[in-house]
Amino acid sequence: MAAASTLSLAGGLAPPRVWRRWQLLLAPLFAGAALVAAFAMLGRADQVAHLAGWNAAALLITGMAALAATVRGAREATTEVDRQVRLTLGGAAFFYAFGQMAHLVARVSGLRLSPVFDAIPIIGIMTIVGACCWIVLRKRYPHAEQLAITLDSALVFCTAGAASLVLLGSQIDRSGGAIALAYTVMFSSTLGATVVLNLAITPRRGTSGWIAIVLGVIPIVLGSAWEALAGSTTWAPYTIVQGSGILIAGFGWATWTAELDPSLRFRQMAARLRGWLPLAAVAVSSTLIVANELLTKGHDEGIGLAADGLLAVVLLLCVVRQTMLLRERGRITSVAREASDRELALLEDLRVSEQRFRSLVTNSSDVFLIISTDGTVSYQSPAVERVLGYGPDDRLGRQIFELTHPDDVSFVQAALGDIAAHPGAQRSLELRSKHADGSWRVLEATGRNMTNDPAIRGIVVNYRDVTERKTLEEQLTHQAFHDSLTGLANRALFSDRVNHAMRRRGDRTVSVLFMDLDDFKTINDSLGHIAGDVVLTQVSQRLRACLRPEDTVARLGGDEFAILLEEASFTEVGVIADRLLASLQQPFEAASKQVHIGASMGVCFASDTSDADELLRNADVAMYTAKGRGKGRIEIFEASMHAAVVTRLELRADVEHALERGEFRLRYQPVYELATGELHSFEALLRWRHPVRGEVGPGEFIPLAEETGLIVPIGRWILEQTCRQAQAWRESGRPDLKASFNLSARQLRESKIVDWVADALAATGLPAANLIVELTESGIMQDDEGRL
Repeated sequence: MAAASTLSLAGGLAPPRVWRRWQLLLAPLFAGAALVAAFAMLGRADQVAHLAGWNAAALLITGMAALAATVRGAREATTEVDRQVRLTLGGAAFFYAFGQMAHLVARVSGLRLSPVFDAIPIIGIMTIVGACCWIVLRKRYPHAEQLAITLDSALVFCTAGAASLVLLGSQIDRSGGAIALAYTVMFSSTLGATVVLNLAITPRRGTSGWIAIVLGVIPIVLGSAWEALAGSTTWAPYTIVQGSGILIAGFGWATWTAELDPSLRFRQMAARLRGWLPLAAVAVSSTLIVANELLTKGHDEGIGLAADGLLAVVLLLCVVRQTMLLRERGRITSVAREASDRELALLEDLRVSEQRFRSLVTNSSDVFLIISTDGTVSYQSPAVERVLGYGPDDRLGRQIFELTHPDDVSFVQAALGDIAAHPGAQRSLELRSKHADGSWRVLEATGRNMTNDPAIRGIVVNYRDVTERKTLEEQLTHQAFHDSLTGLANRALFSDRVNHAMRRRGDRTVSVLFMDLDDFKTINDSLGHIAGDVVLTQVSQRLRACLRPEDTVARLGGDEFAILLEEASFTEVGVIADRLLASLQQPFEAASKQVHIGASMGVCFASDTSDADELLRNADVAMYTAKGRGKGRIEIFEASMHAAVVTRLELRADVEHALERGEFRLRYQPVYELATGELHSFEALLRWRHPVRGEVGPGEFIPLAEETGLIVPIGRWILEQTCRQAQAWRESGRPDLKASFNLSARQLRESKIVDWVADALAATGLPAANLIVELTESGIMQDDEGRL
């Protein structure tokens, strides 16, 4: 394919669509070049009559061709800046074409052309140059830099214009080429400004763009100068030179881009040239002042004044630029001074920071350590002396494992290996390390791999002594799971042990013994809570002595204890339970007195349930059953016990309110003399008429009343009622009739029992001889010396 062999401007193969764009762009330029050549030949054929008209027509066509190419290039622009610049440069082609059209119309019509028509293109083109400068600079540079570039461009602009006036001004009188001289000044000034502007923004180089603009403006300047010297009435090929320059410049206008040149070397060279050009312009302007006096003297004074005006502007711009440089120098000096002050402040901050860091490291409770990947110590902070008792240099070059507890060495080595294997890795661990005094200290350490840091090149470890904290944690943990009075496991730890035993039991037997001390409340009430605590402590010691090391005994609260037995057969459990109750038969020492106490025990095996909580509840149910069957005994859980225990708990709750509700009644049983058959006395018998259950036997509620301690107020009520009834019988004519009532062992332990009896006799007026107090055998046997 033809398009495949077409070379692009960048040196590679251009896509067909891109090549068609270039065809559309170059077509008017080639057409304009052909017409310039044709008009030049026609102009040569008729040198006198129509030469000026042919020149104007040829340059008009080249200007229109350049305008068409620029408009096309603006449509093909890829950025908004490129589009705006190309359209603006198209305005330069338009003004140039406008000027040539004015000359062509004047030549054809024979009219004298007003100077305004010559001034419009010149002013327009110079305005276009300024507009392009503003469009490009406002997008890329700050305001101060924009002004500096603009001043540099104006310096070169005015110097180039002044040079053209000085060098060509003395020849204008002979040639009559004032208009050509004006174009020469304009284009030479534009050339200088274009070079400075493009050196400042350094757009991408190539055969197109700003390079083409510079290469095009040079022929325009040369052709205009040639025309100014030769005159427009004499044939010369300057039209070809000017037309060619317009076409080349038009191509540059149509392809100009603000894209930055990729070559750093070129940008550096452009910056140096841009700095030298304004200086060269200033140097040249001083020479032009002298040359203007010599070359234009005796010629057109207007040209000399114009040259002087441009040179005066150059000097003014130099003053402004120098003022800006001085201000910039002052600003830079101020910035440098501020930077120096900041650097000094930073150095001072760094010194203070280093001093602060050194102080922190020295006085910190944490030890900072740098070790190699094999554990060799290369640095220790001074805090090591407070933590482990060694000097900072004592352990340098030695392994950290030398002080590590033997049980922790393998763990620490593995952790160090993990950290060393990954740069930047971090890990925390807890280990024991040997103190200089020989004790072991618990350390909390954090290691981080900083082998990639040139200042460290090792593993940074910081650690602190947490021995006291660990000891406190262990104490708190022990307190959380142990009874503070007896040192036995508490309910939380016991439940956890039972759960673990249930999960791992497999084919092994698991059993729970639930034990409650009988009538323990009597000890607290009679001897005080301190004595009760002493008894509980002695009970816990006896229980421990009866169990195996693997068994768990716990105090669940109050006078309740539980024992967990694993891998104990049914027979072994019975033997252990009997041994436990037997150990409590011996009296306890409390408050300088001997105290007798018994216990009731319930036993449940894990085969009856698979739930740990239910296992403990069932043992509790069995214990309550033992209580209800007479206390001081062992009961093994059976499913039928639930109903009995529930009934017993309900009765226990109801008996607490039976007295205040008036549900108790006394029945009096007569007692006769066997020898004479005469009525001797009446025995008061307590009966409970339950509102729902009806008559409840004394064997059911009396033990419950004794457990709850209600037997004391109930007993006082029986005493008062019995005395009142006996006095009523005496007043009815039976003064010798006696009344009796039973006094429980619980009541017998009350220190005020004698006072209560005396108060009842006094309140009713009953003689003491008419009241019989009956004591049970068990109450007498359990009584101590004080009660007797």
